[in-house]
Amino acid sequence: MGNWGGHAFDQVQWALGMDGTGPVKVLVDGPLLDPPRYTAPESRERGWQLCRRPSLAFEYANGTRMELSTGSISGAIFIGEKGKVEIRRGSVHSNPKELIENVQLPDGPSYTVAHINNWFDSIDSGKLPVADVECGHRTATIFHLGNIGRQLGRNLRWDPVAEKFLGDDEANQLLDHPRRKGYELPEKV
Repeated sequence: MGNWGGHAFDQVQWALGMDGTGPVKVLVDGPLLDPPRYTAPESRERGWQLCRRPSLAFEYANGTRMELSTGSISGAIFIGEKGKVEIRRGSVHSNPKELIENVQLPDGPSYTVAHINNWFDSIDSGKLPVADVECGHRTATIFHLGNIGRQLGRNLRWDPVAEKFLGDDEANQLLDHPRRKGYELPEKV
């Protein structure tokens, strides 16, 4: 779910107005493996064939449901009362077409340059960039929630404010791991 998936989840979080929060439910249809543990495959191709990826969805407090695609789309599809909008890296399509008639995307490498320029502008102005550290944290949290749900093979309830699973000690134990000596986190005061 990481790697290019981060761009898709980030787009969804932004479009839903959820950059500072996250889902409240993780919905899975079973474990990743039997037993539900991941082992390194012999090769990348063989690993994908051996690794059953259960369907995965996330639900937000407002009732919005985000489903993880099993296809190769690197973006997001929004389905609403007025139609469907599909966002892929550097392109937007809709049905009906009128939904995006005012959308303009930069061409070619200027898409990446716009992100870089936004970062430099943030340094100069002292304002937050379009995708700040909180957005990155909340997007990465979705990966971890999905992986924990798949590992346990069951639905989970999440509190995005406390950043803990509700009523699930087993899932909460998977939010952190023991650190090697010399790499411990500082004690909370």
